[in-house]
Amino acid sequence: DLTIKGSNDFDGAIWALDSLSLNRCTVSENRTGVYGGGTFIAKDSHFVSNDTAIDSGGVVILIDSIIAEGNVGIELQRGADLSVFHCTLKDNGNAIHGWSDIRVNIRNSLLVRNGYSSIYGGASAVEIDNYDGPAAFLSIVGSSIVDGPGGGIALHGSVDVTVVRSTISGNSSSVSLAYPSVVPGESSLNLRDSTIVGTPGTSNFIIWARDGEPTTRFATVAIKNSIIAGSSYQSPNCEVTPVDYTTLNVDFVSQAFNISDDDSCGLDDPKD
Repeated sequence: DLTIKGSNDFDGAIWALDSLSLNRCTVSENRTGVYGGGTFIAKDSHFVSNDTAIDSGGVVILIDSIIAEGNVGIELQRGADLSVFHCTLKDNGNAIHGWSDIRVNIRNSLLVRNGYSSIYGGASAVEIDNYDGPAAFLSIVGSSIVDGPGGGIALHGSVDVTVVRSTISGNSSSVSLAYPSVVPGESSLNLRDSTIVGTPGTSNFIIWARDGEPTTRFATVAIKNSIIAGSSYQSPNCEVTPVDYTTLNVDFVSQAFNISDDDSCGLDDPKD
């Protein structure tokens, strides 16, 4: 067991420039816990009260680990590849924040009470800002994103997302598609076998597509065998909000066997 604590170095208390593995370690109260562009693997480790727990442009693999009480849990630079297995990310600003051309895979993990204001001004558990690069990819399977004071997922720019056998609930905006895509068909959100539910008095839109620049953008939201419910403040579950001088095209597609407590998500398949 090893504890690494109290570094004020922006470049990281630990450098992972080539290949580095941690097993049963604690990384706490650092400005940046782990920094680098190589391959970093952490198993059965705790990252607590760091400004940024992990800042990487390389490959990051987390197994049976905890990231808690940080400004940003995991910061992904351009081209990074993150895999999270059986982990808990809790009480962070952004649990995961990434830029363009990244891949994020979250499996059988819990993201809880994330979404406090971060250094980027964001307030979502998972936030991807991809304004100028190839499509980013986000896959969430068998996981929960719950009870965040901000959004569950916020996507800016071109991002392809798949959510399977997962729960996103109790967040102020459960899934936010902001500025979905520059290229037609490039951005998509696929929900399968999942539950996306708000909390009365806290949640606004459940799925929110919003544009912010004077250009035509496209997004596809495909939903199958899922539950979408619980928006509040008299808002619809699914909302499309283009701003001035902007045309926003969002195609909601029902792939059957869905349940919603309003008709705003286009769930009109005869088998819904």
